[in-house]
Amino acid sequence: MVYNTTKRGVSSSRRKGDVESHQRKHTQVQSSKRQRVYDVIYHMHMMRVNALPSEPRISSIDESEIKDIIKELKQKGLIYSPKPGYVDCVD
Repeated sequence: MVYNTTKRGVSSSRRKGDVESHQRKHTQVQSSKRQRVYDVIYHMHMMRVNALPSEPRISSIDESEIKDIIKELKQKGLIYSPKPGYVDCVD
């Protein structure tokens, strides 16, 4: 016996669009978090990495996410470590 696993009245293209919409929203949220972390570093100049999670503008972002964002910003060449434990923006 063969079972039809698709929902009635919902086309596969509609479900695909929902997934893409969710992924786009997730990407926008990540981009917003990344921008907030970058802005804090930019305005504070040579900031201690340990002090970032306590900064009010980004306190809602998980500490592990902040570390991932810092790593990503370094890889993109937007920030660097002038000395161990500190980050600053590339001017």
